[in-house]
Amino acid sequence: MQIVSAAGRSLSRRSSAALVRAYREHDDLSARERLIEAYLPLVESLARGHAHCGEQFEDLVQVGAIGLIKAVDRFDPSRGVELGAFAVPNIVGEIKRHLRDRTGPIRVPRRHQEIGARLRNARHNLSSGLQRTPTSQELAAAAQIDERELAEALRAERAREPLSLEDAATTVSAEDAFGASDDRLVVSSCMRGLHRRERQALRCRFFADMSQDEIAGRLGISQTQASRLIASGLWKLRANLEDKPGFAATSELNSMHGNSGRRRGGAARGRRTQAAPASVEL
Repeated sequence: MQIVSAAGRSLSRRSSAALVRAYREHDDLSARERLIEAYLPLVESLARGHAHCGEQFEDLVQVGAIGLIKAVDRFDPSRGVELGAFAVPNIVGEIKRHLRDRTGPIRVPRRHQEIGARLRNARHNLSSGLQRTPTSQELAAAAQIDERELAEALRAERAREPLSLEDAATTVSAEDAFGASDDRLVVSSCMRGLHRRERQALRCRFFADMSQDEIAGRLGISQTQASRLIASGLWKLRANLEDKPGFAATSELNSMHGNSGRRRGGAARGRRTQAAPASVEL
C-alpha cells in the first residue's frame, strides 16, 4: 500500500475510537487506511528526531510507517490506552532497528543484535541491583543465553566500536613508511639490472609466493634451473645492494653465481689443480 502523507489531518479521540472499533470488529479496511493516514504526521515527527543519524528523512518516514501499520494491526482498545500512545514505541522501535542495521560502520547479524540488546538491559539491571559489574555467568543467566552465545555477542559488540587511531597498536609512523618506500625503490632499481629470466623467477617466488615447481611450470624450465635462477638473482641483488667491489650485478645469465657451466668448470679446474702435483711426484 502506498503511504501518502496526511500532514495537518487529525482525528478526534472519539473518531479514532470509532475507526478502531470498525476495523477490529467489522474488519473494515477503509477504517484501517484512515487510521494510518491520520497518524502519519506522528510518524513524520518521530522520524524528524532521528534525521541526524545518517539516513534520508523520507526513508525514515517509510520505515516508521511500517511501525505504525504494525501498531494499528496489534492495537487492542480493551487495554485502556489510546492508539497514539501505543503506536509511538512501535514507530520508534522500527526506526531504531533500521538505523542499527543500516548505519553502523560494521553490520552485525540480526541475531547478535537482539542478543546484544538483551545483554545491555541485563547489564544495566544487574549493575543497579548488585552495585558492581556483573560476571559473565550472571550476564548469561540474566539474558537467558549460554556462554558461547555470550562470547559471540560480546565480540560483535566490540566489533561495532571504531578503534581510535591514537590507541591503535599497529600504527605505522611516517618514518617507517618513508623507509619502506625507499627500500622498495632501491630493490626495484636493482631488479631492473637483472636478466629477464631472473626477474621473472624472483617475482614468482617472492611476490606471487610460488614454489620452485610452480615457477618451473610457469617459465617452462626444470626445477633445478628455477632454483639456479633464483639463487643467481638473489646473489646479484645482494652484491649490488652491498656495493661489493668487483661484484656488480649484470644482466647476463653467466654470472659467477647461478651459472652451472662455470661452477662445473671451476670444480673441474680445482680437481685438475689437485691432481697435477700428484703426477709430478710420480
